[in-house]
Amino acid sequence: MFDAVPVGVSVTSGRDHRLIYLNPAYRAIVGERRCGRPMREVFADLRHERYFALLDQVYATGEAVRVEETPLRLSGRDERLCGWPPPSAGSSSPAPTGSGTPGRRGRSSAAGAG
Repeated sequence: MFDAVPVGVSVTSGRDHRLIYLNPAYRAIVGERRCGRPMREVFADLRHERYFALLDQVYATGEAVRVEETPLRLSGRDERLCGWPPPSAGSSSPAPTGSGTPGRRGRSSAAGAG
């Protein structure tokens, strides 16, 4: 359903935010990632714990959050600005709990740094 959408879309499920789906636009931004694993494992190279804290918050409260133009830093990749409006999901819901819409930014001086 989201394969042809021109923005990055990811879908997670459960308390550990298990990655269920990445559309091609999202893969172009973050590279190939293994679905079926928790986000903290899949994005172990993410240089900002805030993203995981926001996933936890949405899951625990069921209240949507909005992030606008926050840098997304992954090891070995260009820095990008991320806008993130995940849908609301209750903590007892097994439904997917997240989506992302990152957009390209320039090369970061920190990109690729260990």
